[in-house]
This record gives sequence, structure tokens and C-alpha cells, in this order.
Amino acid sequence: IGIDKRMISYSYMKDLKEELKKAKIEIVHLNVNEIVTGLPERKFNTIIDLEEVKVSDFFTKNSNPEIESKNLVALFNDNPEINTLLLNAHNVTGSRREEKIKSIREKLEHDALFVAQLDTIAWILNLRGNDIPYSPVFYAYLVIDRHNTTLFTDAELNIDNIQVKKYAEIEEELKKYEKIEISGECNSYLVELIKDFSFTDDLNEAKSIKNDVELEGIKLAHILDGAALNLLFGWYEKNANKITMTEKDMGGKLYSIKQTIGGFKEESFGSICGSGKNAAIIHHEAGDNKINNEEILLLDSGSQYYFGTTDVTRTLHFGTPTKEEITNYTRVLKGFLLAKNIYIPQKTKLSAIDAIARVFLWQNQLNYEHGTSHGVGHFLNVHESPPEYNESLKPNQVLSIEPGYYLKDKYGIRIEDLVYVSKENDFLKFNSLTVVPFHMKLIDKSMLTKEEINQINEYSLFVRNKLKDILKGTDGYNYLMSNTEKI
Repeated sequence: IGIDKRMISYSYMKDLKEELKKAKIEIVHLNVNEIVTGLPERKFNTIIDLEEVKVSDFFTKNSNPEIESKNLVALFNDNPEINTLLLNAHNVTGSRREEKIKSIREKLEHDALFVAQLDTIAWILNLRGNDIPYSPVFYAYLVIDRHNTTLFTDAELNIDNIQVKKYAEIEEELKKYEKIEISGECNSYLVELIKDFSFTDDLNEAKSIKNDVELEGIKLAHILDGAALNLLFGWYEKNANKITMTEKDMGGKLYSIKQTIGGFKEESFGSICGSGKNAAIIHHEAGDNKINNEEILLLDSGSQYYFGTTDVTRTLHFGTPTKEEITNYTRVLKGFLLAKNIYIPQKTKLSAIDAIARVFLWQNQLNYEHGTSHGVGHFLNVHESPPEYNESLKPNQVLSIEPGYYLKDKYGIRIEDLVYVSKENDFLKFNSLTVVPFHMKLIDKSMLTKEEINQINEYSLFVRNKLKDILKGTDGYNYLMSNTEKI
């Protein structure tokens, strides 16, 4: 069988070879570019040096005209930790690339470290790119040996103490060393060029554990994202009976709001907006289907700010929801609250959270067919690894909690927040990052325990306090206040 080994990871290829060997099938390498014509060329766009970027760069002028300048001042006054850490930090990463490279060299056991994973390269060097939609990474390879740091890219770049070579020169570079340590995953073709090698995941784990500046940047990103979503929901609630909107229109309206907010670069994925039966399609691509205000509306959206990445899902209803919709929304919410507020012993695997979030659905013989959690990067990939389901969580990792329920051809429900992990005694707990209210119309209070009611009210107060001064005088303020009232 002919396979282009550049398209397949080494670990997958290794397993595939073992399986095919049983059937006496051999794999040979082929170059897909020599067989298929007209493939798009790889473009190397501008690289951003985050060591030159500060949060204050984005708030020296008025951003969203609906959010007055004085309200943005209130944002920083109401969150002194943002003032202290972010505004005074030397850059949005809270780190220096030279420190990371020095640490790598001190731990280097082989002749060199080779990094092919784009988000890890970006994290080590505090650089970001524009080569792949929704993910601020750039096409490159990185080699760090005892004396040199070499970046292989066709983009123009001039940074002290970093050699830049052409992207294609990586093949000859790898042949120079006797033994190489490979960070994370790499395609099978390049690995097979190396004389001797071993793999390490240490850098991926380090990347997943955010420092204090990264974490405060992510918090700020969620406050701004929360403001954008409340502006959208408030505007639509006010105009729902006067206008006709498609799912695509809703995603476009949200994007246009975000574009006016300081620090926003792009979406972290294309918004998933589904009305009625389309909400039951887990990764529905928003289309020209008109939003029906008498049906559930599910909106899953995310952003890339220069100081953090977001991902949030809210399920809404702008008409009169059915009893069944309210009941199942409340079941999903109960599972969400349990998973988000539980204390877990250190070394507990992420898979435990997945099971916990499903408890109230399982009790009613209901389920959902997607994972409950994924890691999230700092102005990087919205899906980051670690954490993985078979791994334990670490303090300052950021992840999603997103249970749901989907009734085919009828409706879908999902509630998704991002949280960060912290340590309390010998246990771990989750802390809120997402700043968007639950949709109160869909909650059946009679199904909730006193503890769950308190958890909802505490979260509503958290959201209200973060956003009320920013949104004052807007339709978003009205939506915020009505959906953060005590229940």
C-alpha cells in the first residue's frame, strides 16, 4: 500500500504497520504532490512576536462603540488582578523565550530536541502566526541543540539568538545528529530520517500549565467574550419578533460584535449555531436555516484574543419552551453543576469528570455521544492536549466542561464553560472562566436541590459583577440582569 508518510503520525503508522503485517501487506512511501496536481500551496504568512505585545496596547482607544470607554475603565478597576498582572507584565505571555530555551537545554539528554507540533513551537518561542484558520500557529519545525536554536520556516523572521532556515532544510538537519529527542508527535516520514530517537511529552504538559499572566489574560478574554455574547443575546431578544435571521446570520452578527472589541484576533472555530432539529447535530455547520423563536437555539462559539482563547456554548429559547425541553435542559444543567463544583483527589483522571457530568442523564436512560472535556491553550489551539481522558489534571490547566443532550430531528442542548484547575489541600477544584449567564427560561427550579440553587445563584452573581458595569446602557445589560436574577 502506498502512503504519504508525511501525512500520518509516527505512532499511528507504527500501529498500522503491525496490523497490516498480519495480512502480509507492506507500506511504501509515496509523495502525494507527485501524483495529485492542483493541491493548494502552503503559505507562510506574517509571524507575530508576542514578546512585543502588551494588554495595554488594546485598550488605549475606544473599542466597541456600544461599550463606552468609561465602561472599559470599569473593567480594569473592578478586576485589580488584571491591573496588577496584565497591565504591568512585560508581555502577554508572562515569560521570555530565552528562559524556556535555557530550561530545555538544561534537561536535554540527547544531541538535540526536535519539535514538529505547531502549537508547541509557538509556545516555546512566544510567537504566533496566521497560517491556519482559527489557530494562531505557523508552519515551521524547531531544533534546539546544545548551542543553537533553529527555526525552519519560509516566513520572514529576525529574532536575536534564533537561526532561521528554509522549511525544506529540516530533512538534512535531522540527519546530522546521532540521537534526537522528539517532543510530542511528528509525521512518520521525518522520524524515519533520524538515526536514533526517543519521545517526550514534557513540553506539552508545561504548555498546558498556564502561568499567572497567561491565566489572567484568559480571564480577561472571557470577560470580553461574555460581553459580546450578552450584547448579541440582548439585541436578538429585543428584535426577535421584528426580524428574520438565519443560523449563519447569527454567527455573523456575533463575529461583527467581537471585531470591535480590543484584543480580538479571530474566532477559535467557526460558530456552531443550530435552531430546532439542527441543534441536535453536535457539530452542525450554521447554514441558511431560519431561526424559529419557538424552538431551542444552540450557539457554540469561541475566540482568539491576543491574551487568551475562549470556547462557550449556551442553549437558549426566545419563545415558550416545552416542558420536555425544560426538563432535559435542567438535567444537563444538574450534571454540569455537579462536574464543575465537585472536588476531586489529585491524580484523578479526567475520565471521571466525564462520568460525573452524565449522572442525571444516565438516571433517566439518556446520554450524549461526545466527550465532556478538552484542554484549551493560551492564544493557541482551542483543543489542546494534555489533559487527556486517561491522564490526571494539574493546577492551572484550562479545560471545558460541556455535557449535553440531543434528540434527533427535534432539538439539542449543550452547556459549556471553560474552567481552570486549582489545588485545595489534597484535592483539585474547578474555577469559573466563562462569563455568560444560564438561560433562566429553561430552568425548572423544582428539579434542583438547595445546593444546586445556591451554585446557580453564586455563578449568576459572578457573571453579573464581571459584566454589569461594562454593559451598562446596552441591550446586553438588560439580558444580563434578567438572566442573573436569583432563583
